[in-house]
Amino acid sequence: MVQASVISTGGTIACTRDSEGGLTPTLSAADLVECAGLSGVSARDITALDSSAMTFADIDAVVEAVQEELVDHSGVVVTHGTDSLVDTTFALDLFFERPIVITGAMRPADHEEPDGFENLRTAVQSLTPGAHVVFAGKVLSARGLIKAHTGALNPFVATGDAPTYPYHLPPVSLAGMNVPIITCYPGAPASILDGVEGADGIVIEGLGAGNVSTEVGEALADLSLPVVMSTSVPFGKVDFAYGGPGGGNTLGKFGVIPSGWLRAGQARIALAVALQAGVHPAEIIGA
Repeated sequence: MVQASVISTGGTIACTRDSEGGLTPTLSAADLVECAGLSGVSARDITALDSSAMTFADIDAVVEAVQEELVDHSGVVVTHGTDSLVDTTFALDLFFERPIVITGAMRPADHEEPDGFENLRTAVQSLTPGAHVVFAGKVLSARGLIKAHTGALNPFVATGDAPTYPYHLPPVSLAGMNVPIITCYPGAPASILDGVEGADGIVIEGLGAGNVSTEVGEALADLSLPVVMSTSVPFGKVDFAYGGPGGGNTLGKFGVIPSGWLRAGQARIALAVALQAGVHPAEIIGA
C-alpha cells in the first residue's frame, strides 16, 4: 500500500504570479509532490480553486476523492486554499476516522521563500487518525479552528478547548443545500433576515456569547427553520446566558442552537451535515 495520496484543490500553495501580478493556481498535485521532494506518494488533482469560491459541491468532490484514495493509501493529504480550509477540514473530520491532513501555503510557489513545500512535507509525515491541519510545523485539530490572520505563516488558531467529536457520520452530500450565514451588528433591523424563508437553515453570526439586536431576536423567534447562533468574537464559547428579546437565553427557548466552539463557517458545515444526515445539529456541534 502506498503511504499517502496528495490531493490538490488549488489555493496559494499551487499559485504563481501571472503577467499582471495576480496569483493563479498553475501547479498540479504532481508538481507539488515533486517540488516538495516526496517519494512513494501518489498525486491527484480535483480542481484548481481560490478557496473563497469553494462550494458545498466542491466539498462533496473532496470527500468523494478522499474516500476513493483511502482504499489504496494509508492516509490522504489535501492541499487547499487557506480562506475556507478550516471548513473543509471540519467536514472531513465529521466523516472520516482514517488519517487525513489538510495543508496549504501563505506564500505562492514562486515566492523566493515559499512555505507550501515544507508544509506538504510535514503533512505527509504527520498523518494520524482523524482530520487535522498542518501548518508551519504545527498539527492542529479541526474542530473550533479559525483563520485569524491574513498574512502570518501560521494563520490558524483554535477558539478554545473544543472537545473531540465522539463519533463519525457516514459521508452525506451537501450539494444544493442552502445554508446562508447572516451577520448581525448592534441594532440590526429584522430586514437582515429578508429572504431566508427559502433556506434549509441559517447560521447567525451574532455578538458576544451569542446575542443579537431586539428586532432580529424577535424575528428569529418567529422563524420555522433551523437556526444556529455563532459569534463574531474569535475566542471562547457561544453559551446562551442573557435574557431579553435578543439574548441567547431567550433565543434558546425558541429552538435557536448555540454553536459552542464553532464559528460561523464550521457552524454552517455542522448544520448542513446534520440536516442531510437526519441528526440534530447539537449532536454534531457537541458541548
